[in-house]
This record gives sequence, structure tokens and C-alpha cells, in this order.
Amino acid sequence: METPTPERKKLKKDKYAVAFIISLIIFAFGFLLGTVLDDYKRSYVEDIMKQQELEFSSLQMQYLYLENTKGQEKCPVLYQILENNIRTLGPIVNNMLDYEKSKGINSSEYTSFKRQYLLANLKYLFLSEDIKKTCNSDSATVIYFFSNDCDICYKSQGAILSNLKSLFEDKLLVFPIDSDFVQEPMTGLLKNKYNVTIYPTLIINDQKVDHFMSRDDLLRTICPNYLNRENISDCKGYY
Repeated sequence: METPTPERKKLKKDKYAVAFIISLIIFAFGFLLGTVLDDYKRSYVEDIMKQQELEFSSLQMQYLYLENTKGQEKCPVLYQILENNIRTLGPIVNNMLDYEKSKGINSSEYTSFKRQYLLANLKYLFLSEDIKKTCNSDSATVIYFFSNDCDICYKSQGAILSNLKSLFEDKLLVFPIDSDFVQEPMTGLLKNKYNVTIYPTLIINDQKVDHFMSRDDLLRTICPNYLNRENISDCKGYY
């Protein structure tokens, strides 16, 4: 068996040293890149927070303006505010997910942001009920109670509702309620009002359903509520 020469031993050690240095450089680069991306993401989400605070303030002012409008005269104002709510609250869910996933964000800031979102969403719910009573609006309303411990809520129920919402647009109003978010008292009040104890629970135009609903089940429940259901292509065969 050939005995390694000193030169070969040195070459072998040099190879290990080079490999170690390269690995160290790659690790350092990855760590630095991750830190930069975390800082960027944190800054991006904080900018979103500031923008959303302005949006929430604007919605608050719109509701104050609405209080001075009476009867049928309210309808054009109600519809305009409803459109503003759809435009404002729609993207907030994605912003909240970004915020929740971010590292190093103050948890109290996130709680405040989530409370603002929930309260704005509930104003949107009450507004839609006002439109139905005052303006004979042809829309269906779903209040969706979910929990972090409910796997089917995240894997299926929420996705089905999102899909139907994208199809029906403003004819289907979906209001998700995080039942675990006890920091906002309205969560408990709504759970008590509808006696919510299991998840998912859906309140569809005041009709309570306390189990998972497939896409077909939802369409069979939602479509009969529309006055002009014959003109809604996605409702054909479901009423």
C-alpha cells in the first residue's frame, strides 16, 4: 500500500480548508440575505399598517356621514360606502397574513390591527343588513365562524367560500370571524348571539349551519335567497 507523501497530505488538508471556507462564505451570505429580507419584509408590513389605519379612519368618517342621511335617500350613499368597504377590506386579509408571518413585529401592534379589521368588517356586516332593509338589496350574507384548531376550516371551508365570493362578487358577502380572537369583545358577543360552540359554523341569511358545507351544499342554500336567481348563471340547478 502506497504511503501518502507530505505533499499529498498537504494538498488534502488544503482541499478541506478551501471547502470549509466556501461553506462558511455560503452560510454567511445566506444569513446576511435572510436578515436583509426580514428587515425589508418588516418595513413593508409596517407601511401597510400605516396605510390601513388611514383606510379605517376613512371608513369611520363615511359612517358618520351616513348617520345624517335618512330613508330612501340613504341608498346611493349606502351602496357607495359598501363599494368602498369591499375595496378596502378585501386586500386586508392578505396583509394580515403577511403581518402575522413577519418576524420581529410587535404583537400588540398586530392585535390592534386585527381588532381594527374585525370592527371594520362588522360595520360592513351591519351596513349590508341596513341596505337589505332599506334598499331591497339582492345579496346573500354568510357569517363564517372558524377556529385555529379546525383543520377543515383552513383546508376546505375557507377556500370554498373564497371561491364562491370571487364568482358572486358583491352578491355574496362573506364575513369571517376568528373565534379564537378573544382580545376583541365583539367576538364573544357574536358567538353568544348565535350560540357557536363547534367549527365551522356558518350563518347564511340568519340560518345557522354548524357543520362543514361543500360547494354544492352552499349553492343550494345561498341561491334560493336571490330574487333574480334565474339570471345568475352559477345558481342554475341549485334552486
